[in-house]
Amino acid sequence: MKPVHVVASQHFPCPPDELFSLLHDSVAMGKAAGLPIAVLKHGAQRGGPGTVRRVGPPLIGVQETILEVVPNQLIRYHISGNGGPIRRHEAQMRLRPDGAGTEMSWIMDFETPGLLAGVLRPALTRLAGFALKRIRRRF
Repeated sequence: MKPVHVVASQHFPCPPDELFSLLHDSVAMGKAAGLPIAVLKHGAQRGGPGTVRRVGPPLIGVQETILEVVPNQLIRYHISGNGGPIRRHEAQMRLRPDGAGTEMSWIMDFETPGLLAGVLRPALTRLAGFALKRIRRRF
C-alpha cells in the first residue's frame, strides 16, 4: 500500500460562516459541487459527527462518516464503506478567513496499492479542484 496525499485549495469571496453553512449541508454542497450526495443517517446533531452520507450513485457510491465538525473552520470525515482499494482514508475541509473572503483547503490522505496511487492522486486532485470551482460559483 502506498500513501497518497491530495490537496486542493480555493479562495471564496464570502466570510467563513457562509461557506461553512453550505459545506455543512451535505446535500446542498453536493448540488453546488456537482456531486451526487445523499445523507443516509444523521449523527446526534444534524450534519455533525456520526453523520453518514453516500457520495456517488446508489450501490457504487462511497460511504463517508463525519468525524469532527468545528463551525466555520473544519469538517473532517473518512470513508467508512465501499471504498474499494482505498484504505485508511481521512479527509478534511479547512476554512480560514483570508482578507475579504475565505481560503478553503480540501485535504485527503489515504493508502492504496502502488499502481493505483499514480492514477488516483491526479484524478482526485482534478475532481476536488473542479468541485471547489463549482462551489465558488455559488458566491
